[in-house]
Amino acid sequence: MITKYRWWGVGLVALVLSAMLLAACAPKATPPLRAPAPSSVQPTAAPQAAPKASQQPSAWDQTVAAARKEGTVTVYGSAFVADIARRVSRDFEKQYGIRVEMLAGSGNQLLEKVKVEQKIGQPIADIMGSSGGSVTQLVLEGLTVGTAKDLPELRNKDNFLGDPMYSPGGELIIFAWDVTPSIINTNLIKPQDEPKSWYDYLNPKWKGHILSPDPTATGSTAFYYTLRFFKVTDLDYLRGMAKQEMAMWKGNNREGIRMVARGEYWIYLFGPMDGIAPLAAEGAPIKGLAMKEGDVFSGRLVAQVKNAPHPNAAKVFLNWLLTPEGQVAFHEEAKITPFRKGIPDFAIPQARLPGVKPIARTWASEEWADKDMKAGTLLQIFGSK
Repeated sequence: MITKYRWWGVGLVALVLSAMLLAACAPKATPPLRAPAPSSVQPTAAPQAAPKASQQPSAWDQTVAAARKEGTVTVYGSAFVADIARRVSRDFEKQYGIRVEMLAGSGNQLLEKVKVEQKIGQPIADIMGSSGGSVTQLVLEGLTVGTAKDLPELRNKDNFLGDPMYSPGGELIIFAWDVTPSIINTNLIKPQDEPKSWYDYLNPKWKGHILSPDPTATGSTAFYYTLRFFKVTDLDYLRGMAKQEMAMWKGNNREGIRMVARGEYWIYLFGPMDGIAPLAAEGAPIKGLAMKEGDVFSGRLVAQVKNAPHPNAAKVFLNWLLTPEGQVAFHEEAKITPFRKGIPDFAIPQARLPGVKPIARTWASEEWADKDMKAGTLLQIFGSK
């Protein structure tokens, strides 16, 4: 019996072991697929546009920023006087926050001041401007720098009545253009007696009554040289004028015109219309005369001085003079026709010369005048007075 149950137990154990062996060898069931929990899903990032390169300020923007840091620009010039200087300074500072320091005077006096500053190594002027030959002389003596290439307003010269770039090296910029006729006191000279030709001034009746920019001064000689260069006059004419005992005026043109308005002299030669207009508008007895041979048209010339203490502010000021805002500021006060197109014409009747023939100064005439001036031709004729 015992043997029987033993074998049964042994069989049972064998059966269990076989079942376990079969279970271990059987393939495991694949668990059902389940969607992953939402929190475990990481969405694929959408492709991002390449970041834009940072906007770098332009060269001109950098110039303006540097000009604002300099904070000041100093301008010497016979073209910026009285109400014109105040208006120009105010409007420029309002736009850029840069203070303008103006020093007005005759072109020749300011020229000498700049030359002394440069010689002693203590420059004060940033910009020199005039209607005569003084600023041209600065260029010829190498005391200016070429800025035309840096000024945005010069990229389109069609905006102006003429080419604003006067000198080949880009030193001299024209920002205004004006005729410089003879000016008379209408209370002292009647219409029937008005000179009509440059040669009429040789008449003995004008002896002692003519006030003239000093023919021997650097800036003033430009007018006399222009007439000679274009063969309107000659040396014999100048010798005749020297006998007329002209008073040689070394000061600012506007003050010379005032002297005629007060009756101290009857005639002022080469007076710019922007000096006539404000006085005439106030009722002063003055008028400009157009000569039959023509009258000198002279640009208001500006240049950046070499070693300028505020070089960036100088460039910004020069460029601004050519903008519509700068043109309005100057020409509305001067009461003359703007040099830039598309600007209202501010010229009053007294600042117009109908039928005037322009004799325009050129760089060729400037260079010729420089050589003749160094030869002392006018000094020999008119002497030092």
